[in-house]
Amino acid sequence: MPHLFGSSARTCLGLSVRFAMINIYGLPDQRIQSGSDSLRIDETGPEPAPFIGLYNKRPADVPHAGAQLVRLTKPLAVRLLTELEQL
Repeated sequence: MPHLFGSSARTCLGLSVRFAMINIYGLPDQRIQSGSDSLRIDETGPEPAPFIGLYNKRPADVPHAGAQLVRLTKPLAVRLLTELEQL
């Protein structure tokens, strides 16, 4: 998943806010625009076992153009954020 967020992953995610989102069920979609990245973070699935969705859309004229979607369990989403925070 190295190109899901382009080069602005840390800025795009706003890590401390996203950690809060992962710990509370039922928050509305989060949308962030950073450079060429247009990121949407949402939560789907049943309350006992929700998934965090990371959807990024990049215009055709930039590297790694197109749309990418990753759905993660909450524990995996926390792991991803922890690793991004260490970059």
